[in-house]
Amino acid sequence: MIAVDTSALTAVLMKQPAAARRVAGAYAKWGKGVHPAALNFGDCFAYETAKTHDCPLLYIGGDFAQTDIASVL
Repeated sequence: MIAVDTSALTAVLMKQPAAARRVAGAYAKWGKGVHPAALNFGDCFAYETAKTHDCPLLYIGGDFAQTDIASVL
């Protein structure tokens, strides 16, 4: 399991353009106004990290349940 601090990820991803593009792609696919999951931009950092490392996420609510990311529970 990976614990995600999205404020720290922002700084890291700015140094990794490919990761930043994946976050933007996740927002374009799963973001508010585009998909019922309605992920916010911070959620997309967690999504990208979980997807890249093939890890499930620990989350509450139904947003991530509507994506292709598995739940820890």
